Amino acid sequence: KKAISLNQITLADQNISKIHIASGNFRDALEPLKQSQRIDPASFSTYETLGFVYANLKSYKGAMEKFKKALEINSNDAKTHIFIAIAYDNIN
Repeated sequence: KKAISLNQITLADQNISKIHIASGNFRDALEPLKQSQRIDPASFSTYETLGFVYANLKSYKGAMEKFKKALEINSNDAKTHIFIAIAYDNIN
């Protein structure tokens, strides 16, 4: 039997979370994303998606924290800069 790589697990967790997000089940999307984050703490897409989920749960401070972490990994992502601005606007 072949061993499953950590990247495959991370990708699977991200895909499971996207199914929950597409169904509007944002709270259910959190655990697979948190597992993905534990396995690969340098994953831009995991932090960006966590930020998106927190924003949809109206946890804007949590969203900003995750978006900022995503930008530490990839500071050139324009969409994440916009997400931070929206989260910030909702806090104030």
